[in-house]
Amino acid sequence: MTAVLRGASLPLPASPPPLPIDAATILRVAELMKIAKKPILYVGQGANDAPEEIMALAEAANVPVTTTLHAMGVFSEHHPLSLHMLGMHGAAYANYAIQESDLIVAIGSRFDDRTTGILSKYAPEAKRAHDEGRGGLVHFDIEPSQIGRVIKPTVAVVGDSKLAMQKLIPMVEYQERADWIRRCNELKTSFPFSYTPASDGRIKTQQAIEAIYKALASQENKLVVATGVGNHQMMSCQFIRWTTPRSIVTSGSLGTMGFGLPAAIGAQVANPDKTVLLVDGDGSFNMTLNDLGTVKEHQLPIKMAIMNDGKQQMVQVWQTLFFDGRLVATDNVNPDYVALAHS
Repeated sequence: MTAVLRGASLPLPASPPPLPIDAATILRVAELMKIAKKPILYVGQGANDAPEEIMALAEAANVPVTTTLHAMGVFSEHHPLSLHMLGMHGAAYANYAIQESDLIVAIGSRFDDRTTGILSKYAPEAKRAHDEGRGGLVHFDIEPSQIGRVIKPTVAVVGDSKLAMQKLIPMVEYQERADWIRRCNELKTSFPFSYTPASDGRIKTQQAIEAIYKALASQENKLVVATGVGNHQMMSCQFIRWTTPRSIVTSGSLGTMGFGLPAAIGAQVANPDKTVLLVDGDGSFNMTLNDLGTVKEHQLPIKMAIMNDGKQQMVQVWQTLFFDGRLVATDNVNPDYVALAHS
């Protein structure tokens, strides 16, 4: 007996049909971008397929851009309008700019708590501008349930970010915004990413990552970086400049330690002609180091840099800050990584 499913011969679509973008709503966004004095583009992972559109919008309207962790590289961080990554571990200058902005245009981002902090204190100028009808918060998102879940937007656009940007770009007008651009540059100058070298000459994680990036900077358009989870992850975000979408493969939200090495393996298999760099912490690396067997078996040319301080450093920092220095289970007992590599 053969079961016949009605309609089974019809091919399934590769992806859902795009949601229609409402032109009137897009026009309202363009009007707000015209009258706002201090707008900013807050770009998330949902814009990873729209780097050309994000660049075109930023330049057409002359608006600074900051990104979330998973959107680094959507907008080249070498561009003068770039404010790099924002949030808890992001650039102070990006966070200050968000707080001072009178129009936050969120594109493909969900207002994660790592970027907003305490909601009652988030974006006071944009909220004031919303009340006065001269700015506010705009939210572009493909998932309708995300709209209003964290922040109630002034204007919401549901649909694919790339398609929405294509409709928005012809509607915006270039504005000089000399005072705002100057202010953003002042913030970048006043609050750069920095570190104090160790007094005893030991190499700091930031120092190591900075040196590795300088050595590979000429390959940055063909560089893919995978990380574990911890301070080394966030310092990679801070001391590498990102120019290409999806050039960082890392675990956000869940923050899964051990993610780095298997992610690097997948990235190298998918991109045999690219340089794949794993920046890992000793704690994260220990959780999946057995995957070195896969690297050896397939002769994958992954570059690996383990930031070994014998600790689960991010957890130890938090225990120091929030638990009166009561340190529990943050010291690692590590193998000899050099001997492990030789083996």
